[in-house]
Amino acid sequence: ACCGAGFGMALAADIRLVTPEAKMNVAMYKIGTTGGDMSISYFLPRLVGTSVAAEMMMTGRFMYGPRAVQTNLASELFPNQAEMEKGARQLVKEMLAGSPD
Repeated sequence: ACCGAGFGMALAADIRLVTPEAKMNVAMYKIGTTGGDMSISYFLPRLVGTSVAAEMMMTGRFMYGPRAVQTNLASELFPNQAEMEKGARQLVKEMLAGSPD
């Protein structure tokens, strides 16, 4: 799970990979603070659009891996943790291959 401040830090990442079990939410709603904490109110609407961001920030609902990819919150959905780690390593190799020696 990626909630609250951890969710805010994940939103700041350039690339987000998930599994179907991945879940994230704006936990601040549940304790009476705002989604503005940790820049969630800045990043979330820019990634998923105003409507989905408002839904998450006003309800505290969880979003799971498949919907994260559908709403552009994550770039790729992997079937399980092991496959995601393998995919992440491959992604890093591709990025490094584009770097000058």
